[in-house]
Amino acid sequence: MSPVPASTISRNAPGLDRVIALYLARLLACLLRAHAAGQTVAPSDIARGVAQAEALVHAFIRMLAAERLERAGYTHAARAMRDPIEKRNEARRSARDVAGADTDPAATADLIARLNVTIANFEQADALASVLARIIVCALAYVSPEMRLMPVYPRFDAILIVSSTCQTKHAPPPWPPPNVCTDML
Repeated sequence: MSPVPASTISRNAPGLDRVIALYLARLLACLLRAHAAGQTVAPSDIARGVAQAEALVHAFIRMLAAERLERAGYTHAARAMRDPIEKRNEARRSARDVAGADTDPAATADLIARLNVTIANFEQADALASVLARIIVCALAYVSPEMRLMPVYPRFDAILIVSSTCQTKHAPPPWPPPNVCTDML
């Protein structure tokens, strides 16, 4: 994901983020042309496109967060982030929003404002995905007590000192310190 604005990305650039950026730029150009032509109500297909663009950007951010979780070793959480939209509660809300775009006329200025917010979210997708992945890791660490246990280290006096010049013996306890003067005699 590059920090370059969506409107300046080349048409020949590869990658999913480039495709999404081009889609957002084309949708914004359509809306701006309609607004400049004096249309106050956007066509239903454009309103549906804005709702789909929001869902697409949210899915892209989830995909980036899932990649970060996968690299961190949280494969179960990454799989949950990649679940199909039908399995999540927000799917019902976004489906209602997309379906409502057919029946309710949407103002062109409102759609432009919504699309600008979506483009701003897309341009910060890396940062948002990173924050989302960190929140998930922190929540999993809080919920899973076995991950929070302190490591148990052996006691100092139980460590063996092995040397070729002396026989195997236990190290003296660290306190009180040995009397160096009497040990050297």
